[in-house]
Amino acid sequence: MKGKFQISAGAVLLLSALYYLGGLGSLAALITAALVHEAGHIAALIASGVTVEGFRFSASGICMSVGSFKSPGNEIFCLASGPLAGLVY
Repeated sequence: MKGKFQISAGAVLLLSALYYLGGLGSLAALITAALVHEAGHIAALIASGVTVEGFRFSASGICMSVGSFKSPGNEIFCLASGPLAGLVY
């Protein structure tokens, strides 16, 4: 990974609102679920030899910038691995 990480003001506002309305338990549950989901994508990308170039966290979610895929099947595998990691968790 090249080390590019961005957090938007909307993401900070969203997390603050979640903490205010739901407490620390809700915030921790959301962050844990998001980390497991993204870890599934990252594991598949690494296994496929695709580079992760950066992350952007906004109010609409987390977006990863990645290198090019070797095949459409490889891309589908990497896309499906995030939800699958959430199901296993």
